[in-house]
This record gives sequence, structure tokens and C-alpha cells, in this order.
Amino acid sequence: MGSPISGLLADIYVDHIEEQITQLPEYTHVSLWRRYVDDILCFWTGTMQELTKFFEAINNISNLKFTIETEINNSLNYLDLTLTRNAHNIDYNIYRKPTTTDVIIPFNSSHAPQIKTPSFNFMFHRLLNTPLTLENFNQELATIIQIGKNNNYPLNFMLNIFHKTKKRTTLNHIYPHLKTSSRYIAIPYYPHIHNDISKILTTHNMNITARSHPTLSNLLINTKPPQHVHNKAGIYEINCNDCQLSYIGLTTRNLKTRFKEHQKNTPRSAIGSHTLEKKHTISLDNTKLLHHSDQFNKLRILEQYEIDYAKHNNKQLVNDITDCPEQHLYKMLHPFKPHHRT
Repeated sequence: MGSPISGLLADIYVDHIEEQITQLPEYTHVSLWRRYVDDILCFWTGTMQELTKFFEAINNISNLKFTIETEINNSLNYLDLTLTRNAHNIDYNIYRKPTTTDVIIPFNSSHAPQIKTPSFNFMFHRLLNTPLTLENFNQELATIIQIGKNNNYPLNFMLNIFHKTKKRTTLNHIYPHLKTSSRYIAIPYYPHIHNDISKILTTHNMNITARSHPTLSNLLINTKPPQHVHNKAGIYEINCNDCQLSYIGLTTRNLKTRFKEHQKNTPRSAIGSHTLEKKHTISLDNTKLLHHSDQFNKLRILEQYEIDYAKHNNKQLVNDITDCPEQHLYKMLHPFKPHHRT
């Protein structure tokens, strides 16, 4: 997997390339330049020979290699639109790749309606928010209806979604700044009561979203490989192999890495100094992980708790600080009482 900021870094780099492109002498023939991620729409006013020279100059700027696609019969596909140039303006139409299929969740599946409707919400929203001609509008509407019929959706079901989407789109244009906040509750989907529950909660400005039921596979099978205790972070206890002394510490890295540092006494630690001075030994097998966590603030409290716990149970610790201050947060909230572990 890549870094979480890899997309941002790539976008910054392409922005840098675009700044250099605008400095090219041929850029004066560009009347419009719009980029979406890695797709660029360019309106060119020069000749084809000048366009070829401009394209070659772009590819010489960096290691990035651009490809070019020019209009055919005054039409060009960009993202999910087909742009057609005419004498006075540009006509829009919805573009679907040749490999696109009409497969969506079938109407007779056991999914909740909220899971079946998003496909139509998307297609109708795009239809109503794209400036299509009347002919292209009716053609796209017929295509959406046909996709629904191919997946056994009733016509009334699709028209109901269309009218709701149209009403919502109209209201957004009239009242663009009006926002209504609603609470969402996720519950398993039960066909016979789902709609009744939804109607009741809607009166309280709450919406329900359906989630899938847990399966036997989810409950019984854990496909994630178990992590060895030595590769975990948290509160640990190292016991000396040659005496009764112990050391309690914390680490936000894996236990194995921190243990090696104790063995080398780098950086200096109480248990590391003890082994060097007394010629004693410690081993990873004689080390226990008391709490598993990688949250430092939580581990600081747990470390003090374990030190205090060991002290009240008369355990010999080699820690430099073995007394937990009385003003410590966990002591003020819950005074320590000696007890035995279970």
C-alpha cells in the first residue's frame, strides 16, 4: 500500500509541471486548460502542427509522459461526458465506455432499499445536473430506465426515485445555503419492519441505514494472522534470570526491539544497568506483556498503576521510580486497593 499522502504529493508535482507548461511559448494558443486528477481538457486555437510541437515540448519537461486524444467529427470524450462542438456552443451527452455493463443490484435481492437506490440516485443526479439537450436528456433517461428493467426494477420504483431527485435538485438550486441536519442510525435490515421503523424515526428527524447481518463466517473465522506477543507494544515486565528483581516499563514500539535496547543498556535503563553491574542476565522468554496498547498517554497511567500494584504486593522492582505520586490522576479518581490478579 502507498502512503496516505501519495495522492496529495502527486497532485502537487503535477501542479508544478503545469506551471512550467504555462511558460511554453505555444501555450498562448490554449484558450482553456482544465485538469481533473490525470485527465486534462484543453481547448486549442492554433494549428495541428503547432499542437504537435506543444505536445512534444510538454513531454520534454519531465519524466511524465502525456498522451493526446483529439476530437473526431467535432466530438471528444472527457471523463463521463461526450463534448460535441458546433457552430455556436458545445453540446453535452453522457459517455459510457464500451466495456460498461448494466449490472446493478437486482430488485429481487435481499438488500435494503437504501442499498438498491444509490445507483439510480447517481444516474438521475447526473442527468439533472448536466446541461443536456432535450434529445440527449430523453435518450439518457431511456437508458437509465432500460438498465433498471434489465435488473427487474418496476417502472414506478424508478420514477419515484427520479421525482425525488428532481425535487431535491430544485430545492438545492432555490435554497443553496439551507442545510438540514439529521441523525443516522445503523440497524440490521428486516424487510417486514424496516419501512415502519423508518417512518417512525423520520418524524424525530432521524434516518436509519441498513447494515448487513453478521454471518457465521464473520463470527467464527478470523482471517487475520495472530500477532506474536513480542511484536506488540504496551506495558511489559522483565524478570531477572539470576535474582528476584523485576523491571516494569512501557514501549510504543514492539517489545522485541525495546528488549534488545535493555540488553545493550542503550539508552541507559535500570534493568540494563543492573545486568551490567551484577553480571546477571535477562531473556525475552522471561518477559511478560502486561497490557497491549500503542497510546502513550494511556500507557503512562498503566505503567504507574503496574508499578504501584507491584509495590503493594511486595514485589522487588529495579525501577528508578517505584512510588506513584498521590496526586496522580488514577489515584484521585480511584484510590488504589491491593488485590490479586485473576
